[in-house]
Amino acid sequence: MASSAAAASREPQASAPLRAWRQSNARLTAWRTVLAEERAKSAPEQAAIAYWTEQIATEEGRLREIESGLAASDPRFYQTINPQTALLEAQVVAAWLPKGTALIEYFFFDEDLLAWAIDKQGLIKVHQTTIDVKALEREIRTLHSRCGEHAGAGRGRRVDRPHAA
Repeated sequence: MASSAAAASREPQASAPLRAWRQSNARLTAWRTVLAEERAKSAPEQAAIAYWTEQIATEEGRLREIESGLAASDPRFYQTINPQTALLEAQVVAAWLPKGTALIEYFFFDEDLLAWAIDKQGLIKVHQTTIDVKALEREIRTLHSRCGEHAGAGRGRRVDRPHAA
């Protein structure tokens, strides 16, 4: 215990702006979760949605100011918090796909969903929408479960419409 306390005392302390950046990100994460939960209610309170939306917008402004200050003091700040990787164009990915195969990718954050599909011909569909997070999580679990049921079968099967569990 004493050795871990001694090691912790030797670690450099985070600067005040870096602490503020972490705290701001934590607040935004928490508030976005609260907002998503409110919107997911069967009868969401519009006043609560307006309140959290305003809080988030204000905090995002603060975060941009903090990040600008951090970037001014360390030009590598943005590279450090958001390391870039090589991105592949859809046509490059498409060239690697076997004929008759589609790659479906999705990204969701809070209640925003972006999904796209690529087949041998390239990008075939892009879809963006606002979603019910809890319902989407159930559908994803169902999809993963069904994919697991067919693992090792050697072939996938066409899914025209997801089925509710």
